[in-house]
Amino acid sequence: MAGRKAVEWSPEQQQQFRDLCSIFCTEAEICLVMGVSEKTLTRLINKYFHGEVAPDKPKSEKITFADAFEFYSGEGRMSLRREQFRVAMEGDRQMLLWLGKQYLGQTEKTEKKTTITKTKKEATDIDKLNDRASKLGMPAKV
Repeated sequence: MAGRKAVEWSPEQQQQFRDLCSIFCTEAEICLVMGVSEKTLTRLINKYFHGEVAPDKPKSEKITFADAFEFYSGEGRMSLRREQFRVAMEGDRQMLLWLGKQYLGQTEKTEKKTTITKTKKEATDIDKLNDRASKLGMPAKV
């Protein structure tokens, strides 16, 4: 009795995998779309993408979905960043602010107000010091 026929990917399916990574699909979503299990996905990634994703690693050293995702999602990140930049340059104030914070280290200035409360004893001690200072001709106010 023969086992199941091994799943193979056409060049179009290989490109579909790359495209799904570039739009940040999860491993589970990619498995669903491609009709394979996680185990089969890992095998196919190693068969078709090992040389692109990890050219310095020997074939015997397996790569993971995370390795391939990191490699192929880069194009999606660049496209997203390009679109954000375009929107910002067209005058979207919020996008300009967000990009400035992310890439230029800019922050919004917030005013901090500190309220100090004194105990009755502290207030009495401070009043005594102020009285002494005024008797000595000092303008100090604590």
